[in-house]
Amino acid sequence: MKQYFSMILFLSLMGCASLNLLSPFTDSIINLRTGEEVSFNTLIHNIKNVRVVIIGETHNQKRHHDIQLKIIQEIHRKNSLITVGMEMFQQKSNEYLEKWSYWKLDEIEMKLLFSKNWTKTYYPLYVDILRFIRDESIPLIGLNIPRKVTHKIATKGFKSLSKEERSSLPRVSCDIPQNYRSYLEEVYELNSHKKGSFENFCEAQVLWDSVMAYHAVQFLKENQDYQLIILAGSIHAQRLGILARIRERMNVTARIIIPKAGEDQDDRKITNAEADYLWIMND
Repeated sequence: MKQYFSMILFLSLMGCASLNLLSPFTDSIINLRTGEEVSFNTLIHNIKNVRVVIIGETHNQKRHHDIQLKIIQEIHRKNSLITVGMEMFQQKSNEYLEKWSYWKLDEIEMKLLFSKNWTKTYYPLYVDILRFIRDESIPLIGLNIPRKVTHKIATKGFKSLSKEERSSLPRVSCDIPQNYRSYLEEVYELNSHKKGSFENFCEAQVLWDSVMAYHAVQFLKENQDYQLIILAGSIHAQRLGILARIRERMNVTARIIIPKAGEDQDDRKITNAEADYLWIMND
């Protein structure tokens, strides 16, 4: 499944800038509802009180993670009751993530945990976010399920799972809005590493969205005073991904931010159907 995302997200979105390029501020932040450019301060003002903030990314782009960190830092400054939920960790790792947030897990142990959940070579791309979370004692939760499960579905379909594997998962199908299905079809066709059928690929994506949404809703219901900031690949981050599945379970206010490099403006257009804000790197 990792190969799917490396290719998919690389093709759909490219990088944004690192923190040292954000001063002086050269980026453009577009309110996709109005089409107008807004300042970073306006963006923070508009998202600081919503219940869920979802920030997309291309996993292997460090500059995307720098923007995520910048947003987390500023929201935390405005609102101390925040939690960060990450696609990169499985929900079963939450016991260890809680230890990390309260200085009970050292960095060697965190690197090992990260490599078990995601990919160890990506740790340097996320380390600044993880250290800020630890330094500020911000709660951190994992939203995902084992990658071997989604990989199995992507190659052989949901029906290939054992009864035991299916018992803890929501039933999924590709009976989804046509615009989301068309988007996934486009992504699937661009993926040179595809091994299964489109229907299998689609089921894996929908399951991924559904499980992360389920874990997010569990947290939101149990922690009424907290704002949840979700970091996820931009396919999952878009409106018909995680958020649509969250809203099937509960009514929440939410905003979605997708990063994109200025040189990619001629690629597939991101609209308000997918996100609330488009963060364009102009440097």
